[in-house]
Amino acid sequence: MGKAVKKFDIVFSNPNGAFYAGQPVTGTVIVEVEETIKIRGVKLKFIGEAYVNFSDGKLKKSHTESIKYFEQVDLIFGSSKANIIGFWLW
Repeated sequence: MGKAVKKFDIVFSNPNGAFYAGQPVTGTVIVEVEETIKIRGVKLKFIGEAYVNFSDGKLKKSHTESIKYFEQVDLIFGSSKANIIGFWLW
C-alpha cells in the first residue's frame, strides 16, 4: 500500500473468521485514505480450503492433506476511473 492509504481492514462479523457450509460470509471492508488517489477498484478474493495434519503415534508417521474447494474474486467497488478520499465502508 502507498502512503496515501492510512487504513485497510477486513472485519468479519464472525470473530474467529471461520465459516461453514451454507453460512453467509459477512463483514466490513474499511478503507481510509489521507489524500485523493486514483483507483480502478477494490476486489475481494475468497478461497475455501481445508487442511489437516496429524501423526500416527504407533507408526510415527505424519499424514497431511489439503483441499481447495473454491476460489472466487468479486469486485466490490470500481469503475474505469475513480478518485476517492476519506473513510469508506463496504
